[in-house]
Amino acid sequence: MLVVFTQRIGEVRDDPQVDDKYKMVGSKIVDGLFVSKYGGMTGTYDIVVTMEGYLKLGTGHYYLSNSAPEVMLAGTIEMYKGKVKDITNLSGHYLPNAEQTKNYIRILNDLGARLSGATLSIYKVEGNKKVLESREKID
Repeated sequence: MLVVFTQRIGEVRDDPQVDDKYKMVGSKIVDGLFVSKYGGMTGTYDIVVTMEGYLKLGTGHYYLSNSAPEVMLAGTIEMYKGKVKDITNLSGHYLPNAEQTKNYIRILNDLGARLSGATLSIYKVEGNKKVLESREKID
């Protein structure tokens, strides 16, 4: 996969994610939609794009990144029948800032995702709280 835009989001925690609750879901982008072997994906997943440009969906950002010290994108993605509804920067291991999160649109577009009509929700962490900082509709 070719990702034209690259950024580095460093880990802020490195505790392992090794038990049965962490998993990867086989997926790819086809005609702009996220699909698995069962068709268009529905639900909310953790999402990571590695520094090598690999898109990974499932549970556990650090697990999905293969314990990488840096990733290009880490957050959550909500979909219905493969169409993206919402993208966030919610990741306990990488904590991307607002500026890094705004680049998610470009990175996912580079990977072939169709994002028109979805929202980009940016959170900031205050202590143990995740506070919505902004939400914008993607054209």
